[in-house]
Amino acid sequence: MIQPYLAGVHNIHDAKLWEAAMKAMRNFWAREWLMRDIGAKHGTNDVSTIIKIAQTAGLLSSNAEMTEAGQIYVTTNRHRVEVLKHDTIVYPI
Repeated sequence: MIQPYLAGVHNIHDAKLWEAAMKAMRNFWAREWLMRDIGAKHGTNDVSTIIKIAQTAGLLSSNAEMTEAGQIYVTTNRHRVEVLKHDTIVYPI
């Protein structure tokens, strides 16, 4: 993750804004991953259907925001799914 001081954030107010922006981006990508995973498991690309499935399972709230259960689901399953997608493990140099 990029550190705030490397991106020109120099005071506490800017640092709090930076932190909030990074949290929003993490939440966006976690919800994106969750919806793709549900779509793949249920064989659909229809966003409305995917949202309804996630809401029924308690993974998304009524306004399609990630619930605590959704966050736990992503944390628990994302690494496992990402590892299974790759045939080989690539180690960074």
